[in-house]
Amino acid sequence: MSYLPGCIGLDTATATVESEEIEELQQAVVEELGISMEELRHFIDEELEKMDCKQLAELETWVIRKKSEVAHVDQLFDDASRAVTNCESLVKERRDNREGE
Repeated sequence: MSYLPGCIGLDTATATVESEEIEELQQAVVEELGISMEELRHFIDEELEKMDCKQLAELETWVIRKKSEVAHVDQLFDDASRAVTNCESLVKERRDNREGE
């Protein structure tokens, strides 16, 4: 963007206005809450960290529960497979006994 020497550019003027507005908002927050912006940022960061840790702990618990469920289902499949194999053996044995009679 071109500008005349000694004059500020439109981008600079806009940034200055935005910066002033931000400072006014920050001052209003400080007055309203009674804490500095730095303290507010620190508080928000701590709360986000707690939330992340809580969500992570909940996710970990869910994963552990799902792994347990998968292990249980695997055991059921193993048991069912053994039962089918035993049943096949019994049927074969029974058929062999009938053919021998």
